[in-house]
Amino acid sequence: MAASLPTGDIDDGSVRLVDPADYDAWQLPELAEATDAWKAAQSAKRTAKDKAQNSIASKAGMAPHLWPLSRQCYTAKADGFEYSVCPFGDAKQDGTLLGKWKGVEPAAEGKGLVFAFENGAKCWNGPKRSLTVSVTCGAEDALVAVAEPETCTYTAESTSPAACGP
Repeated sequence: MAASLPTGDIDDGSVRLVDPADYDAWQLPELAEATDAWKAAQSAKRTAKDKAQNSIASKAGMAPHLWPLSRQCYTAKADGFEYSVCPFGDAKQDGTLLGKWKGVEPAAEGKGLVFAFENGAKCWNGPKRSLTVSVTCGAEDALVAVAEPETCTYTAESTSPAACGP
């Protein structure tokens, strides 16, 4: 004759037996708490990632194909100066601020992009510095040329796959 498990709870003072049909009694509370904490952390991670991407996109008014540009800077040497352009950040000539990110627009001809940087360091004899970057379609991200056609007003040419379109 096979032994049968007792039904109901039995307490003999040392061991407490539980009805096998009562699944909830078999779960460890620590496991349930850990599972709930893991699910909450995963949800918070997804929410933070979505919020960060939406924040960057809405702040910059950029399409998803421009997101990679927000994580890098481009440098070039011209006329003895080191230029650094950080899309969605700032632009500098050596350590001097040429401007802070203003925005991105399609180029007038519909091919490429135009980045605008404004409110840079004030010139000793003129306005605050500014930079306009014309970005054309190219195989790699690169700052190709920088010029100062007017006092404290800079222009630059750049290439990027992001300018090739979505």
